[in-house]
Amino acid sequence: MSNLESIVDRFEIEALRGEFTDAAMMHDYNRLASLFTQDGAVRVPHINAQAVGQEQIRAGTEVQQGLWDYFVQTTHPGTIQLLGDTAVGRAYISELGRLRDGRCELNYAIYHDRYQRTEDGWKFAERVYEVRYLDHTPLAGSAPQAAEETMAVEDNKKNDEAAIKRVIEGGVEAIRAKDLDGVMSMYAPELVSFDIVPPLQYVGTDAYRKQWEKVFSSFPGPINYEIADLSITAGDNVAFAHSFNRLSAALPTGQKIGNWLRWTACFRKIGGKWLLAHMQASVPVDLETGRAVLDLKP
Repeated sequence: MSNLESIVDRFEIEALRGEFTDAAMMHDYNRLASLFTQDGAVRVPHINAQAVGQEQIRAGTEVQQGLWDYFVQTTHPGTIQLLGDTAVGRAYISELGRLRDGRCELNYAIYHDRYQRTEDGWKFAERVYEVRYLDHTPLAGSAPQAAEETMAVEDNKKNDEAAIKRVIEGGVEAIRAKDLDGVMSMYAPELVSFDIVPPLQYVGTDAYRKQWEKVFSSFPGPINYEIADLSITAGDNVAFAHSFNRLSAALPTGQKIGNWLRWTACFRKIGGKWLLAHMQASVPVDLETGRAVLDLKP
């Protein structure tokens, strides 16, 4: 073999090793598998794992890459020993990343390689992965794209929580104005309500509309409605809220009512709008007397 042929072979094998890292980083699993001979193999002795053949290598790499939140691999120059149409060598690897379960890894390793000359150029016949250093200390950095996605999710959550708060505030204003249609606009059609007054439950907006009609007709004068310590947590299409609420008004007899109660609500996003799908109102009970405790304040 001439010196020029040797240089070309070495150059192609170095390019092969670089191509492997690039395919892994770009999640191009078909390209990565094509860098191996048909019966090529990847072996990882320290975890007793191996993949033999292009299909197993492609599938195994895809599964492994799917476990990472982010992953960076760098290939450093190693050794190459040419043996005609075969060769052996070592490639030095540094890797860092964070798994989706939160674990982090920083490791330095060696690929012990066997190469095979084929009609399509040099291919891996075998890569054996040996870890020389492994560190699970949490990594302080993050992938910019992952950070942007996290920020987008947080922004969406804040926007949804603000939208739900506006729905609740609109309901409060509607109660104060005795605006029945305004009150009912905050409820989902399949509403299930466990209210402070009988029966045990109201199912559907028609049943609950009648309850609000009774409330408004019971108080000839103004109604005040207050909310304290409101907390809202929103998911993609479902959210929940809880607070302390109080309706204050005077009965026709002049008797004033207005005690604080506990309120829990579940919202659903329907047609892009947050609607109240379930709510429950309650007050503590004195277990000795069996009577509701109505004088507590938040």
